[in-house]
Amino acid sequence: MNNFYDQVDEQYEKHKFDADSVFNIDETNNPTVVKPVKIIAQKGTHQVYEMTCKK
Repeated sequence: MNNFYDQVDEQYEKHKFDADSVFNIDETNNPTVVKPVKIIAQKGTHQVYEMTCKK
C-alpha cells in the first residue's frame, strides 16, 4: 500500500494538482458504463463472451 501512496505523491509532484482538481469517486454505479438494451443469446447460456452488432 505504501507503493500506491508513493506513486500518488509522484503524480501530484509531476502534474502540480491542487485540491480542487482531485475527486474521490465510487465506481459501483458509474453512469459512463452504458448497458446494452437487449442481448440475444442461446437459451440456457449463463455467460455471453462476445457481442456483435449489425447495422
